[in-house]
Amino acid sequence: MKKLMLLLSLPVMIISCGEKKSEPAPAETPVVEAPKPQVTYPYEALLANDWTIGNPERIVQVLNLYKLMQDANFTDSAAMPYFADSLTSVSFDERVYAGNPKGFFENVRRFRSQFKEIDEEFVTYVCLHSESRGMDMVSLWFKEKVIRNNGKADSTRYQENWTFNRDGKITHRTAFARYGF
Repeated sequence: MKKLMLLLSLPVMIISCGEKKSEPAPAETPVVEAPKPQVTYPYEALLANDWTIGNPERIVQVLNLYKLMQDANFTDSAAMPYFADSLTSVSFDERVYAGNPKGFFENVRRFRSQFKEIDEEFVTYVCLHSESRGMDMVSLWFKEKVIRNNGKADSTRYQENWTFNRDGKITHRTAFARYGF
């Protein structure tokens, strides 16, 4: 009798295990973006006030440029594709260079030639985009650790802004430095 019950219940178990109840897929709720709040700034921004997160590929361009420029003997032809025909660079010590990128490269090589070793530690970076200005800006925060030619170790924290035109070429660089940490 037990064998008969087992034989009769076996097909029922197989059929019931094989059946799956299909539940209807949950209806997708349409994503509704909240309206952007209207903000009134107490001061007018001189450059732009419509910044949004920009293209992260601009960050990659600047980081690749840093890798290239760590070598004081980098070639102009390797760096030139990153830059527009003219560039303005304001250094951490407020020296201003305005001209073609080749002059900027000379300044970079002169600066880099002071060091035996350079190591950049990037703390963070972000790319911002201004639609009204048609530009991207990469802001970087990093610590530069160096061994000077006299063997002395040194380090500096920097914050830099690299501005790109509509063609994705660098047109402006501004650097700020903090010593004594």
